[in-house]
Amino acid sequence: MTPTRRNDPCPCGSGKRFKDCHGSLASTSAAPAGDKALARVLFGRGEREAAASSARRAVENAPGDVEAWNLLGICVEAIEPDAAHAAWQRAIALAPRDPEAHFRIGDFERRRGEHEAATAAYRSALAMGSRHPVLLNNLGLSLQARGRLDEAAHCFAEAVEHEPGLAQGHANLGDVLRLQHRFEAALGAYTRALALSPGVAQLWLNLGVCQHRSGAFTAARESFERALALDPDSPEALVNLAASLTAESRYAEALPLLRKALQLEPDDAQAQSTLLYVQQHTCDWAELEHGVERARALLVQPDAPVVSPHSLLALPFTPEELLTAARHWVRHRIGPPRPLPPWQPSLADGKLRIAYLGSDFRTHALANLLTEVIETHDRSRFEVFGYSFG
Repeated sequence: MTPTRRNDPCPCGSGKRFKDCHGSLASTSAAPAGDKALARVLFGRGEREAAASSARRAVENAPGDVEAWNLLGICVEAIEPDAAHAAWQRAIALAPRDPEAHFRIGDFERRRGEHEAATAAYRSALAMGSRHPVLLNNLGLSLQARGRLDEAAHCFAEAVEHEPGLAQGHANLGDVLRLQHRFEAALGAYTRALALSPGVAQLWLNLGVCQHRSGAFTAARESFERALALDPDSPEALVNLAASLTAESRYAEALPLLRKALQLEPDDAQAQSTLLYVQQHTCDWAELEHGVERARALLVQPDAPVVSPHSLLALPFTPEELLTAARHWVRHRIGPPRPLPPWQPSLADGKLRIAYLGSDFRTHALANLLTEVIETHDRSRFEVFGYSFG
């Protein structure tokens, strides 16, 4: 952004030249309201240093002006973060019940990754009576970063209730629901976000993931295609579309997508493992051995990328390598186990209850092999259930 020159029109809108208005050497006598207006205009134009100078003049001329201190913090955050924090603290000292400075400090801490401090600041703003949708949305982001997904979802839901046109709020709600594996609920949030922002590739991608996990495979493929049309060089979109085509046994169409994804992101473990799977199905042995060695090398890295251990079962990996992949997957995708309540067996009817969990009781080979096992349970001693999560 080109700085305002002395003979340019003053950004404050007075109609005067900059040198005769806020660029005057005597501008320290300018009214604080004019300095604040100029600071906002300059900040909007990207002239941060000039904006900061105007905001400083405003607080020098009116040290008790809370709005000026908040504005100073905004103007200097990118260039003097400590000074920004101090400005907002000064605003709080002047007006403890004003929510804006608490909100600004919350954003400041969140951008630094200090989500506990950010949460406290946002909650202080809420305690002052503010229910601004952006405040609720940003509190949700910090809660999500701390793993408090239920609270985050509540914040995002309240944000879009107050402002139905807040696309990012709908998208964030979808993200949290997806992380909780509440895929059908996430579909509605992503659909509402896309109605407001149809040109965001990541939203189409996330919608496709939820559609796929909900069993809407054709719709998922179409969403991945929309994402790829918006961002042709997205490795994530390429891999997800390839996986969708693979699920339909359209291996020949998936191959070029996976190869392009690996050209763009050579360490993409999911692309590598999916490519190996597709090569097996198409009897493409030319690069298979090299691909296995590449996947093995990625697996032993300290920051090994996450790859589904199930996809490695049909490849020449050792039990130790499969265990490493499984542990890495669980650590990153599932997290530590939650403590279970004390088990209190209830055998009032004298029967032991057994439950079988599966994602595909209809066509999976193991389900067919298990049929007779289930049939031979002694029904006088056992009660048998099946739970499908596919």
